Amino acid sequence: ATVKVSSTQDVTGFDLTLTETGASTGEFTGNFATAAATDAGVAIEAITGALITVTYDDDGTSRVANSTVETTAPTVSLLAPSDSTATRTQSTRLIAEVTDADSGVDNATANFQIVSAVDALGAAIAGVETVARTETAVAGGVRIEAQFNGIPQGENTITWNVTGADKAGNVTTSDNQSIRVDTVAPGLGTLAGGVSAITGQSLDADNLIVADS
Repeated sequence: ATVKVSSTQDVTGFDLTLTETGASTGEFTGNFATAAATDAGVAIEAITGALITVTYDDDGTSRVANSTVETTAPTVSLLAPSDSTATRTQSTRLIAEVTDADSGVDNATANFQIVSAVDALGAAIAGVETVARTETAVAGGVRIEAQFNGIPQGENTITWNVTGADKAGNVTTSDNQSIRVDTVAPGLGTLAGGVSAITGQSLDADNLIVADS
């Protein structure tokens, strides 16, 4: 089967041959792209917002399908936790929203990604992931939530981001975010002379106890 492909920028367009998907299925498919210039049979000239028209002569009846070129990537908003957050919660919850006012969000593509996970010495930690992903519809897109899993005890830094695509195939990846997960309690040192400070006392420049007057 042959269809005519044209666009707002190229109203003449070109003929594209479609191939039936199987014997007597009655379903015909073909592919073409959009580009800065027409390449007959391969790509049609079109810019963002242009209308692509495919026309088929069905035994004297004109069949027409239209699609608008959409090249605006979706917006990713990171809601929690804030960048460079410090916490002792190993299963910290992550929240983000992916929105797109044009073709809409492909919800299945919106997800959290672990970029790196390292311990206090900078050594990579294996097995850190995000789990329990949920999604909730919001205006113009989707809100996703998940939580960390596999973060061990210790002083660890996790770097993560969010990726999402719209239904036209445009993809956005957020800036990397970091979170420090610290389960190690602070140490209490010993003062000069082996004496520890107590309430009501202070230390002078030589780290000696100054008693209340």
